[in-house]
Amino acid sequence: MVRPLSIAISLLLLQLGAAAAQPAPAAGPQPGETPAVQCKPGSPAVQALERLIRAYEAGDVAFFQERLLPDLPGLGFILDDVARQRTLYQTRMHLTDLNLQCGPDVTVIEFSWVRRWIDPASGNPKRISGRSSVLLSGLRRGLEGPWRLSGIAGDNLFAPTSSLVRP
Repeated sequence: MVRPLSIAISLLLLQLGAAAAQPAPAAGPQPGETPAVQCKPGSPAVQALERLIRAYEAGDVAFFQERLLPDLPGLGFILDDVARQRTLYQTRMHLTDLNLQCGPDVTVIEFSWVRRWIDPASGNPKRISGRSSVLLSGLRRGLEGPWRLSGIAGDNLFAPTSSLVRP
């Protein structure tokens, strides 16, 4: 009788040893958990900001109307500034020093920017720079949702050039 009991104990110890030797399950989002936030220069929110910049360069007011939240303070001014942008020639905007603060449905991007254009009156190249912060929201549709501009702080990169020129 002792023999079957010792065999059963041995089998139990072997099973416990095999279970301990197995690797732990991979850590990842569990069902119902918030997905990992992609907070790097190629994230969907940064891509949305880049698309806004390209639309500004082209003077695409319709794209801005689609991508700005309707309750954004100063919405009318921003749309007017984009429409005025059409009078400038070869406008190009370059972003540097990106600093991202990301959440699952909202991202704050702080950056420096340089805007270059050709003045239509004189034909001379012009340049202006500033530092801004933008708040982009995914409208509760996750990381790949339609990111929209919800706020601007610092130097307004979409403002008319006359309001940004410093002596």
